[in-house]
Amino acid sequence: TGQRWLVHEGKNGSVVPKQDPAALAEAILKVYFQSDRSTMKAHSEAIVQNYDWAFLTERLLKKYQSLLQPVYR
Repeated sequence: TGQRWLVHEGKNGSVVPKQDPAALAEAILKVYFQSDRSTMKAHSEAIVQNYDWAFLTERLLKKYQSLLQPVYR
């Protein structure tokens, strides 16, 4: 479950198995003690920009325009 495709293992988080509290605890402790959280934050922010409504709307509009262009030439 969740948005696994948004998580880049070790770069902006970790995916842990459902119903596995030991794996969850290990992932939390790894982030807390071993990770550079500012780098993880920057990586996450870069990913999120690709899913901003303004960005997605602009991409969709450009796609529609490219599909309609041959029709109206």
